[in-house]
Amino acid sequence: MTLPVASMTTLEETNPEIKEDSVTLTLHVDDARLILGDLLDYEHVDSLLTIYQEKDSINISIIKKKELIINTQKGQIEDYKLKIENYKKLVDNKDTEIGILLANIEKLKKEVKKQRRQKRWAIASGVAGTVVTAIIMGLTLGN
Repeated sequence: MTLPVASMTTLEETNPEIKEDSVTLTLHVDDARLILGDLLDYEHVDSLLTIYQEKDSINISIIKKKELIINTQKGQIEDYKLKIENYKKLVDNKDTEIGILLANIEKLKKEVKKQRRQKRWAIASGVAGTVVTAIIMGLTLGN
């Protein structure tokens, strides 16, 4: 329970005069001071209340904007996570492709060595065959 305001408890004499559109009260000076003081306090509080309401509405709009920014950034973070996963898959795929290409290079190197060996044997056989044929021809012609 709240205590009554001082102006409510100290009214000594009031003489109300009621007209059509207005009411006039005649008060003791001390009572009038108390009532005016309370009115000024209430007016001050009311003016502060509107200021606080304005600040509160500004702060609420700032909070909403920041929440929107946070939610946007959360979405961006999820997108970045997805991109990172995709890049990891690309790197794994690249590594697999490099492994396959290195294996193919090794096969081709072996094939090139085999073909070189066969080429050398073919040249050597061709030369040896020609020499042997010439020797045989020379022996057969010379006899």
